[in-house]
Amino acid sequence: MKRLLWMIILVLTTAFSVVFTSVDGFTSIFNPTPIVMPTEITLTFEPTEVTAVPTEIVPTQTVEPTVEITPTVTEIPLPTATAAPTETPLPTATVTPIPTPTATAMPFKVQAMTPVFMTNFVHTDAACNWQGVAGQVFDANLVPVLNYIVKVSGTYSSQPVSLVGITGMVTGKPYGPGSYEIVLGNAPVTSTDTLIIQLFDPNGDPVSDPQSFSTSNECSKNLVLINFQHK
Repeated sequence: MKRLLWMIILVLTTAFSVVFTSVDGFTSIFNPTPIVMPTEITLTFEPTEVTAVPTEIVPTQTVEPTVEITPTVTEIPLPTATAAPTETPLPTATVTPIPTPTATAMPFKVQAMTPVFMTNFVHTDAACNWQGVAGQVFDANLVPVLNYIVKVSGTYSSQPVSLVGITGMVTGKPYGPGSYEIVLGNAPVTSTDTLIIQLFDPNGDPVSDPQSFSTSNECSKNLVLINFQHK
């Protein structure tokens, strides 16, 4: 920059010298001395020490924006009324009548005029200390049959009983051919239709309907006679 200024000054001085010399009667008051231009201008810069001054940075609080929540009204649908279930009538049960089995007619029945109550005439030594039921079994022609089973069951003297006699097995045939005998007890007891008597064939199949009978506590009636006859 200084070099440029010097050059400008030199040019101006030279110009003035020429102008005033060429004018008649004017003596130049300028006798310029040749200016020796420095051949080299060295610019010296002294570095200025820069001291860094720390600047305290004060953090500023950042204000978080406030979010304003606008409540929204959510419409809750009311429950839809559900129709009460219609009761379905149950199908009417059809009662199918169960056919009544036709009773098979039994071939034997209790003979008419029996039972008969009498004194024990067979076991005379026992006299009144005996009670039983006896009799015979006849076919349709009133012929005594053998090996038929007579069963007495029920309650006697407050005790359950199940007794069996077989026709033709009585020693001496005191009640006649094809007779049976069942001893109930050693003393006469009164009972009313608590005993059941029934006839079975030799194979054990029932051949008569069950028949109830009674007993007496009288010594004159301690034997009960019951006969069976084919129809």
